[in-house]
Amino acid sequence: MNQIFNCNVFHIKSDFNHEMALDCVSHYYSISCKAIPNPLGITIGKNMNGLIDYFPENAFTVHQQDCDWQQAIDLSMRCLLENNIVEPRYVAAIKHSTQNNGAYYILTPEVAMPHARPEEGALGTALTLTVLPLGVYFNDDNPQVKVLIGLAAKDADSHINAIQLLSEMFCDDQAIKQLTQAVKVSEIKEIIQRF
Repeated sequence: MNQIFNCNVFHIKSDFNHEMALDCVSHYYSISCKAIPNPLGITIGKNMNGLIDYFPENAFTVHQQDCDWQQAIDLSMRCLLENNIVEPRYVAAIKHSTQNNGAYYILTPEVAMPHARPEEGALGTALTLTVLPLGVYFNDDNPQVKVLIGLAAKDADSHINAIQLLSEMFCDDQAIKQLTQAVKVSEIKEIIQRF
């Protein structure tokens, strides 16, 4: 049987197994409860407010038009570029890596987390969330993606808590279903605020 979740590249190869994914992420990142500052200056750990704190203003988008995978990446990175959280070369690195290695960041059949390495132009740590009701295919080997979670991490540790919180959300089938069906930004925010 194929390995379901490959931690090193965050790529789902077949049916998503929530328990295995959460175990893998937790093990890979050695998640701890120590206080880690988040990108918006809120102390993460005991005083953490939640996943919503990783999303800057205008980080949520519902895009109703057809788009190809490159346009989908642009949409998911637009807020990070506008807020100087990533440089343009970060977006180019994601596209280049996708062309060379495939869509390594597809997490579940409908969810992808495009990202590149910190040294490829990440200036801060933040997330975005783009819903594509019409979906997008990254290639013939991958399922249609309807939710893109753009990730920027300025180093190897600053996004650990965000990954843990995202893992909790991925374990909630209802939340994922609601995200894929969201038609308003307010609906997305309501879901994210639960984690």
